[in-house]
Amino acid sequence: MRQVVLAYPKVVGLLSHCAGSRRFRHVLPVMASGKLHSENFKSILTEDVLKVADVLRSVKRADNGEFHEVRLVGGAVRDLLMDKKPKDVDLATTMLPEDMYQLCEASGFRTIATGLKHGTITVMSELGESIEITSLRIDKETDGRHAVVQYTTDWKLDAARRDLTINAMSLGLDGRLFDYFNGEQDILDRRVQFVGDPTQRIQEDYLRILRYFRFHGRIAADPLVHEDVTMAAIRQQKDGLRQVAVERILVEILSLLRGRNAPGEVRSMYECGVAEVIGLPLPGQLDAFDRVYTHQCESERGPSPLPLLVALHSDGTMVAFAERWKMSLVDRRLLQFVGEHRDVVGDLKTYQDMLTCSQPASKEHVTELLTYQGRLEFARAITDWDVPTMPLNGSILKKRGLKAGPQMGIYLSKLRVVWQQSNYTMSADELLETCSMTPDSS
Repeated sequence: MRQVVLAYPKVVGLLSHCAGSRRFRHVLPVMASGKLHSENFKSILTEDVLKVADVLRSVKRADNGEFHEVRLVGGAVRDLLMDKKPKDVDLATTMLPEDMYQLCEASGFRTIATGLKHGTITVMSELGESIEITSLRIDKETDGRHAVVQYTTDWKLDAARRDLTINAMSLGLDGRLFDYFNGEQDILDRRVQFVGDPTQRIQEDYLRILRYFRFHGRIAADPLVHEDVTMAAIRQQKDGLRQVAVERILVEILSLLRGRNAPGEVRSMYECGVAEVIGLPLPGQLDAFDRVYTHQCESERGPSPLPLLVALHSDGTMVAFAERWKMSLVDRRLLQFVGEHRDVVGDLKTYQDMLTCSQPASKEHVTELLTYQGRLEFARAITDWDVPTMPLNGSILKKRGLKAGPQMGIYLSKLRVVWQQSNYTMSADELLETCSMTPDSS
């Protein structure tokens, strides 16, 4: 199969520098007699998972008299084959959703109809562990965002509707691997490709374009090398992303930027036109992005997506961008702070003053700014600094005879500047001695 190689030699060097300890751990656990044996696999088969599975497997199917089957599916299987412990445990079963919901409830499990109309329930363990269980299904109708599903007992049909080969495997609870589309080999080869026809998979859910880039960044040996049939399909179908909710797009982009190889994946998105469709700035400041990504990889913090989004912009005005992407207030504040201050240059005290002014920034904001700028020693110093509190405030000044009002605000601002200039050492009495109240203020 032909591959598209995007020619960005600078990025290859950047990635080898940035990956460091975050480099892909390409190790498959030992398979004995066709079954998976690993500590990670054993660790996720908790007592509650096995109890739920046993309940589902205790019932016979009406069509053939065999007991219902339960397997691990999706990302959990992929992670186990990459010798990683999965964050989530997702199970699939041949049982219909209403039947498994009623059975789990009747068996005493706390059961939530998370997405019952799409075949998914969630069982909560006594320890708060959530176990998501989905009935096998196929997509009967799709519109690029939503699907009308039809239930099946055919594991291969269920796998065929999934996005990528590496996400289409299932694993029996005895460790037996079921791999209908060579997902295991793709992990070995560090290849990311869609199940079957890429165009059809993308048309079923256009968000799969961004999922492709996210997983490609996580797994591919070279972030600038793509299968030509995959990139052709993405170029052809990219406008479908315009009908996807911006909130879903934001979640995928933030995940992509947190991952390894973000510079290469972002460049690929610009090259094929995806960046423009989803509303990333044009032209994207890719050299600045690379520089900030390097700084972040050199820090203890690792990749941080919001400052990376700032780096793509030619100016620091982030208000309209944040509103268009419907970001949370917390994310907007960080985005705007870094954008507004990214060109500030000063000594350590310049940044300490940001934490002690009348409307102080948070430590997180200042350390993100310093990391963005590559001032990592200052970032560490700010992290370790015990932020002092100004010894005077409005209540104290009132007790000293100063009336509330604009004059008090002016006086407090003057006191704060003097306190900051003293390296935050002056006491309340020393400040009042240095800056006496004006005659008409009391």
